Amino acid sequence: KQRWVEVGSLGARDTGEAAELRADELLGALLLARDRAQDDEGAGDRGDGPLDDLQLALRRGDLGAGAGAGLGGALSALVRALEGETDHAATWLGLVPDAALGSAGLVAHALIAMGRVEPKDAAHWLALLADPSVHDELWPFVVHAHNRYGLYWGDPVETDSALDRTWAEHGEQLVAGSTAQVLLTSDAADLALLLGQLSRAEAALDGVP
Repeated sequence: KQRWVEVGSLGARDTGEAAELRADELLGALLLARDRAQDDEGAGDRGDGPLDDLQLALRRGDLGAGAGAGLGGALSALVRALEGETDHAATWLGLVPDAALGSAGLVAHALIAMGRVEPKDAAHWLALLADPSVHDELWPFVVHAHNRYGLYWGDPVETDSALDRTWAEHGEQLVAGSTAQVLLTSDAADLALLLGQLSRAEAALDGVP
C-alpha cells in the first residue's frame, strides 16, 4: 500500500525526475515550502518567498511536463485553501482548466466554499470527488474535506463513523506528523467534541507528535 509522505525538496531532482513526481510528492514539497516560509517570516525575512518560488516554478512548468501549470496551480490552490486563504486559493484555481482540476482542485474548491459559508457549492464540489481511499494519492485531503463538511452542515455521527472506518482501513498509510495525519487527527478531535466526547477528543490529540 502507498504511504502518504512529504518530500524534503525538489531541488535535487532534475527535470526528468520531477516530471515523474506524483501529486502527493509535489504537494508535500509545497507544504514544506510553506513551513519554511513561515519560519523565515518568524525570523524577520520576507513572507512567502520559498512557497512563492516553488509555485512559480510549477506554473511555468520548470519541473517538467508532469508538474505543469494545471497540476501546479491546483496543488498551490489546495495549500492556500488549507491555510484558509480563500481569495489566494481562488486566484490559483483561476489558472487551472476545469479538465485539469483533479482531486487537488476539487478539494480546494470545496474548502473555499466552506470558508465562504456556501454549503451548496461545497456539496457540489464534494459530489464530484470519487471514493479516493484506494486509488487517489491525495485521499487524506479528500477525506478531510468531507469531514469538515460533516462538521459544519452534515451528520456528525455518520461523519465520525466514516472517519473511524478510514483510520481502520488506511491509517497505516499515514506518516506520523505529516500534514495529512495532523489534519485527520484534528478532524477526529473536532467531531468528538461536537458529539460531547471530551475524553475521546483528548485521546485523539495525544496522538499528534
